[in-house]
Amino acid sequence: LPDTRAEVYERCVELLLIRWQGERSVEGKIRKQSILDALDVPQTVLYQALWEVAYKAHSETRKDGQAALVTEDLLDGVLKVFLKERDKVETFLEYCQSSNGLLMLQGTISTPGKPPRKVYAFPHLTFEEYLAARYLSDHDPEEYAYELVGKSDRWREAIKLLGEHL
Repeated sequence: LPDTRAEVYERCVELLLIRWQGERSVEGKIRKQSILDALDVPQTVLYQALWEVAYKAHSETRKDGQAALVTEDLLDGVLKVFLKERDKVETFLEYCQSSNGLLMLQGTISTPGKPPRKVYAFPHLTFEEYLAARYLSDHDPEEYAYELVGKSDRWREAIKLLGEHL
């Protein structure tokens, strides 16, 4: 195993996201296809999208003090920017749910006055923390790290993973 937790999570995300082959029905035949082939996007685009989703999810706290949820709205907003097409967003979410388990559908939530929304989660909180740390590493990590640690203890593990990554 790698020496740092950040490297372990980096390899896990790579395995689940890039190397894992999803089975797809293509012209009546089952074949394995990578998510990069299915989406026709560079690996860096997919990573940056996941980093931003994790960062935004980790940044928000609900009124009851619990962690924010990875909602359909959050995923749609971020993934559309990176993947450009709604069909690609759906393909990515289906791939995560059926093939690699990096983002798992948890159910739906209802908010008064709004239609029910799907809610997703990373397989473990540390995946979210690691991916949020990677987002920070691309966005002036020193400035963010001091500010976030001062705000909440919730960022403690993400900042440790950021340090290990850097």
